[in-house]
Amino acid sequence: METARRKLSLKEIFKLGYSLHKDSLGVLFPLSFCLYLFLEIISLLSGKSTSSAYSLVLIFLWLFAYTYYKAKQGGKLLTVKDLLFSSVIDKSVFMKFLTTFLLMTIFLILLFLLFIIPGVIFAVYWSFAVFVVLSRNLSGKQALDYSKRIVQGNWLTVFFLQVAGFTIQIVCLLPAEIIGALTNSFVGTIASSLTLGYVMPYLANVFLAGYLLLDTPLNDVPSPPAGSAGPTNTATITNPIPTTTSISTS
Repeated sequence: METARRKLSLKEIFKLGYSLHKDSLGVLFPLSFCLYLFLEIISLLSGKSTSSAYSLVLIFLWLFAYTYYKAKQGGKLLTVKDLLFSSVIDKSVFMKFLTTFLLMTIFLILLFLLFIIPGVIFAVYWSFAVFVVLSRNLSGKQALDYSKRIVQGNWLTVFFLQVAGFTIQIVCLLPAEIIGALTNSFVGTIASSLTLGYVMPYLANVFLAGYLLLDTPLNDVPSPPAGSAGPTNTATITNPIPTTTSISTS
């Protein structure tokens, strides 16, 4: 029998997302800043846009955000070095993560090329497939189907979450673009990298929050970051991430 799920609001998702963002900012900001600075410098030197790689970096930030959250729930604080060079991310899970992302991308490209509206519909349904891989140890079509199942009943909320995420990126980058136009390209590059370094981990944590809330049964709430103020719900607080996950925190 399908477990009942709560109707969510954007306010609820962004509130938990901001809490997760504050908790992981010290680790994800320098990592994100360096990644986007590298892309911005490549673009500056080559004269070619690297914006197509921004989404790929964001997907990896989703991976880092989840891994940090899971480790923190287990009582371990990760560093940038841990995320990049240790075995905290299981290789088999990482490969499932990549193959599921590639499969989803191929399906969405085909859907958008053939039918615009179904492309939009399934882009929303599959919004959390990569988190499903990490937390439920599913991959491929199973992960896509699981994401679709938990989004059902909250499709419009997730759609507006996608729209809000895109809008936040555009609005936050405008000041950096203006700074670059008024000064020089190098200053603009630093401004853009600082902006993306902060905003993109925030969006990664917002979507992580959306997943945690959607993958939580009715009357349960996800565990907040240790040491953070959690939701003021009187229901029993449960960890929505199953203990069978393959993400190692040792």
